[in-house]
Amino acid sequence: KMIASASLDKTVKLWRVDGTLLKTLNGHSRGVIGINFSPDGKMIAS
Repeated sequence: KMIASASLDKTVKLWRVDGTLLKTLNGHSRGVIGINFSPDGKMIAS
């Protein structure tokens, strides 16, 4: 299981449920205001 967070610094961060940062996803041209996991948990839309 993981948690994803959106940020106005133009990143999406993936976290373990214990709070450990797994990955920072860059590439957005503006701040990210929302994210959603696909029903199977394999993709994230931002």
